[in-house]
Amino acid sequence: MRIERKTASRNRKVPQTQPRDNAKPRKRKASRKRMDANNQPPLVESAPDAESPFATISNTKLGKAEPEQRSSEIAKPYEITPEERSAVETIYARWKKTPPVKVSKKEGRIQISLEHPAPVYGQCLLMETFATADHDFYKGILMQLVKAATLGQKVDEQELNFMISIIKGIAPKDELETLLATQMAAVHTLILAHAHQLANTGSIPQQDCAERTLNKLARTFAVQVETLKHYRTGGEQKVTVQHVTVSDGGQAIVGHVTQGAQGATKKQETTS
Repeated sequence: MRIERKTASRNRKVPQTQPRDNAKPRKRKASRKRMDANNQPPLVESAPDAESPFATISNTKLGKAEPEQRSSEIAKPYEITPEERSAVETIYARWKKTPPVKVSKKEGRIQISLEHPAPVYGQCLLMETFATADHDFYKGILMQLVKAATLGQKVDEQELNFMISIIKGIAPKDELETLLATQMAAVHTLILAHAHQLANTGSIPQQDCAERTLNKLARTFAVQVETLKHYRTGGEQKVTVQHVTVSDGGQAIVGHVTQGAQGATKKQETTS
């Protein structure tokens, strides 16, 4: 009897429930994002944030260009003027490249490096700027420039490379001229620093102190320029002698002549 009951229960069909006519299909979970034909999320149609990188995209579809981009007008190239061309040629003729100097600290010690793909050749360029073939002289001058460009505990690389550019502009011919050019670069930076202090100080005693220091530095710089000029010329002075030929009945005038007299001619000769 038990076996018959089991087979009967197995052969019995379970009635299937038919869907109702007004039943709606189940919706997918709202957490899933919609995808377009390219399997990409749709563009956000809300107003973008002002700081968002998509601030320029607003209700536009991918693949469509702006009206300005579709413009067929092409801007004419800039035509350089003769004065600009002459200035560029002059700059390139005077341009002498030297590698920038980089300063870093490692274990409390200052490390100096050159921004050059081959540091050996960059060092040769800088040694040529310093007019020396002595490696110790090169290292000493560079370290003194680093100390002069140090403000507190930090080295100002821009100030350091500016002083090197001053030396490069002076174009020293030997080590002595390099020493003088280095002093001139240091004095120049101090002049501008005290000029800034004088323009921004508020008390009268500070103004007087900055003014006196600025005057001393300016006079020192002028003396340095004269010293360099004197050294380069070897202490020789050029004297200009003017010979004036006076015809019969004429008069000789000593000094600068702005208007020529009838019957008189003027010649200039330079002797050293």
